[in-house]
Amino acid sequence: MRKQSGFTLIELMVAVIIVGVLAAIAIPGYLNLQERAKASKALATLNDIRTALNVYRDRDANQVYTNNIATLQAVNPFPANDGDWAYTVALYNIGSEPRGYRITATRTEGTHATNTIVMDQTGTVTVPASGDNSWPP
Repeated sequence: MRKQSGFTLIELMVAVIIVGVLAAIAIPGYLNLQERAKASKALATLNDIRTALNVYRDRDANQVYTNNIATLQAVNPFPANDGDWAYTVALYNIGSEPRGYRITATRTEGTHATNTIVMDQTGTVTVPASGDNSWPP
């Protein structure tokens, strides 16, 4: 009689269950890590835009800001509307300053679509509160 070799059905089922449990633990963590990386990219771009705004204001004869993203990119290159985020600059009058600004990064896709990160002229960052670990970054 020949001895049969191989795995039993029970052994295969146990292996599949172990792989499933590991995937259930690892995949959400990986997705949160991706979201945090994208939020960090947005914060870096907001800082680049803030630098461009300040350089533009220093160079402008009237010492005012601009909300034209293309003009700001010529001053200090940064990725605009990069597929994950859309960036806008809103100008407004503020106290003793001739103008202030608020830069907004709005998430355009993914599980956190429409979430925003806002930075003002002082560098203060505001992010929405969320119940999961990936937002705010």
